[in-house]
Amino acid sequence: MRNRTRVRASQQRRWIAALVALFLIPQLLWTVASQAAPIKPIAINVAAATDNTGLGGAVPTVLVAADVPFALTVNLFPAGAAFNRDTTLDLTATLDSSVGGSPHGVFSPATITMPAGVSSQVFSISYTAADNGVVLTASVAVPKGKVSDVASGVTGPFDVLSRLL
Repeated sequence: MRNRTRVRASQQRRWIAALVALFLIPQLLWTVASQAAPIKPIAINVAAATDNTGLGGAVPTVLVAADVPFALTVNLFPAGAAFNRDTTLDLTATLDSSVGGSPHGVFSPATITMPAGVSSQVFSISYTAADNGVVLTASVAVPKGKVSDVASGVTGPFDVLSRLL
């Protein structure tokens, strides 16, 4: 009798362990998968900057010469957000409303690729003409007729000079 009771108790423990595993393993897998998935970006933040070494005196944060590279920092929002695959961003130029008119130049390159799994990246770009109040807009490249669910990023206006002395 004791052997039957022990066998039956052992079988019951196995069944209980199997049922617990049946319910816990999917929960564990879901938890691990949800932690591994990157946060989906909802907006792009961009900032232009230059190294004004050697210019002397007080200079603004961004002092750009036509066809000379400057740094464009792209941060995805919210903090820690990342695209799940390499994503092309279009770079377009407009002029600040206080200046008005149309830009004379374009950004080179006209597109950049934000790597998958990265929330911040610095790119080297240039602008091809001298213009006052240039504003760079970075937006997710989408096919015509489609709209991105990620808000575009816009720099503050900056001047692009024909050359720096």
